[in-house]
Amino acid sequence: MSKKSDIMYNSKLQKSAFKGSAPQALCPAPSARSDVNDSQSFSFGAWDSTTGGKLPVHGPRRVVKPGPLFKGGCVTGSNTNKFHFSKSEIDNYNSIVKLALSEFQGEDAVNLSGVRCTFWALGDSLKPGGVVKSFVVSIFAYSLFSKPSGHPVNSRRHYFFSNIYDQLLKDVNEADQDVLARAFRRSSKARPLNQSNMLFYPTFFQNHWFGFVVDIKDRMYVILDSVFKKDDECQVFVRGRLRNSFEIHWDKYVGLDMGFENNEFVYLVVPEQSQENTTDSGIYCMMFLEHWMSTITSLTTIFSHTDIPHIRIKIANDLVFQPKNLGMKHRVVNFNVKIFCY
Repeated sequence: MSKKSDIMYNSKLQKSAFKGSAPQALCPAPSARSDVNDSQSFSFGAWDSTTGGKLPVHGPRRVVKPGPLFKGGCVTGSNTNKFHFSKSEIDNYNSIVKLALSEFQGEDAVNLSGVRCTFWALGDSLKPGGVVKSFVVSIFAYSLFSKPSGHPVNSRRHYFFSNIYDQLLKDVNEADQDVLARAFRRSSKARPLNQSNMLFYPTFFQNHWFGFVVDIKDRMYVILDSVFKKDDECQVFVRGRLRNSFEIHWDKYVGLDMGFENNEFVYLVVPEQSQENTTDSGIYCMMFLEHWMSTITSLTTIFSHTDIPHIRIKIANDLVFQPKNLGMKHRVVNFNVKIFCY
């Protein structure tokens, strides 16, 4: 590490104001074998002449603030029935939910380049009212990476596994530096982080999922949260931890001054869930990861709270029947046939 990087790192470490025990996520984190980008790296400089990580010519883009018609839980005629399914897709979903309680629950429902999710984790997370587990968010993020347009060389976006938030929320001296080093350094093999536009960190805090985005291109920190707002106590606390830890570890493992200390937090208007709804935040978070592209993206025109049951069906089918899935997808089809025969 350069002398400048050492100074930056030590300075931020000394300024760390967070003491005491770290919040703990209730969902188990994926094992080290599931490190994203570990098996896929690009040696060519396809990104060298792109605009990745560079400020737009006319400055940071403005944040879109939808009018009252598209805010909150308001459902309009154009915002309904966005997701349609065939009978076989619905049967597949029901089978996935039932397989979570079957003798096959410990088998891999999804296996993408060694990133795995069992039938139990998938079915229990995506069943009606199921709380989404960390395994499912990680496999979903990797599925986005695996798409032809999803690789950082093309998308200029990095999706970090959901176990990374757990380390960022800990006191700096207690965080697992091996996990964080792999996250920052291996991700850079796919595309240098400083030449990317966005870094996505799905975060689970106090039984609630939300998206923490480092928007390098527009120089801001973005929070995508379906329940809590900028002034809510939990967000005031958690964003401070995330920012402090991210900047310290960026200086330590990347060592390039990107001016993150000048970034402000922006809370965007997103589809909302009621505070009484304690189970759907993971579904919202995955939709945010997939569909939020920039500050001019209006997520409220893409889905609403009424779509969540259908989105559970869509995610289950998309993950299991993704072409690159090496998991036991035949269990789902055979389970359907077995039910039909009875």
